[in-house]
Amino acid sequence: MRIVIQTMSALPQRVRTMLSRVRDLSGLTAHCSNRVAELVRAHLDAEAGRRHATARRLGAEPTGFLADAASSTIAAPEPRAVVVRVDSPGVKRAYHDVEIRPKNGSKFLTIPIQRLAYGRRVSSVAQAVGERWFVIQSGGRILLASRDPEQGHLLPLYILKRSVRQAQDPTLMPSEAEISRRLVSSAAEYIRRHVARLARSAS
Repeated sequence: MRIVIQTMSALPQRVRTMLSRVRDLSGLTAHCSNRVAELVRAHLDAEAGRRHATARRLGAEPTGFLADAASSTIAAPEPRAVVVRVDSPGVKRAYHDVEIRPKNGSKFLTIPIQRLAYGRRVSSVAQAVGERWFVIQSGGRILLASRDPEQGHLLPLYILKRSVRQAQDPTLMPSEAEISRRLVSSAAEYIRRHVARLARSAS
């Protein structure tokens, strides 16, 4: 996911007036992109430490997708825009609802409902429970089950769904206000350093 923040429009008017006379803003956008990326990375790391409700309910280990998203966050500045890239499709939920559909020719999504299946593909679970699977219906739901490796009875492991809609969750990413504050402070920091360098070179 690519987050683009238009530098000029997000800064205070007095700063925009100053920067309008500068033809090359690449140094500024690189500096601000790095600072905003730090903010996004820290936010995702903090959320990764808080969001384990499903894993706790199933008694499973967290998948760590938010921690992975944090580690994938990089600055990707453009000449006149602050850009941050997060290599995690799940983070798109911060900005809009997300509908997930099966890929690679599959007809169903597999939603884990047991600790054994959480965060694991069907092919991976098959190594633990065997290759024989059963599709059963229960309470209006379609379930994918296998034999319990210890008890021998049918054990539903996944709910099968044609698609899943996940509601928007703005808290996955820093708020616009947080990003704007970081952008303004980093721009001011860069300008102060730039002016100081010019003063030293002129003396």
